Amino acid sequence: MPEVTCGDAVVHYDRTGDGPALLLLHGTAASREQWEPLTAQANGFTVLAPDFPGSGLTTDGGGPITVEGLAAQAEAVLDHAGFATAHVVGHSLGGVVAAHFAGTRPDRVGKAVLHAAWPVTDVRQDAEFRSWLDLLETGTFARMLPLMALGPRYWEQATTESN
Repeated sequence: MPEVTCGDAVVHYDRTGDGPALLLLHGTAASREQWEPLTAQANGFTVLAPDFPGSGLTTDGGGPITVEGLAAQAEAVLDHAGFATAHVVGHSLGGVVAAHFAGTRPDRVGKAVLHAAWPVTDVRQDAEFRSWLDLLETGTFARMLPLMALGPRYWEQATTESN
């Protein structure tokens, strides 16, 4: 698996396929593995799917994680892979990073697709993120995630044993 150093982070990423670059940026509490079903169908593209710090194999110095820093890591992957430009797809936090990257480096981004992203963190969202941090510290985030993120179709099929 390729890796590139960006600041104090060692960013690991998957590289598959051949063609124009398609950079896939995952969301919070996920990893590059979230893209595997899409990667298998991305014929005609070189798919680059990095892990952000704290996800998968990527490591860093343990300091604050910023959107600017994550965008720099995405750009470092693009450089390391030898591409001047890429189409960028981001989910959740990855969408925020993709928007930042496209807005600050439009010369590097062909098209950007954002899913479940947000343009600015408002007071309510800040409170939600702080709540998530508390849940992570107590180890209950994984139990709360289905309640926060999964919709009616999931719950119609769920059982007490599966949750």
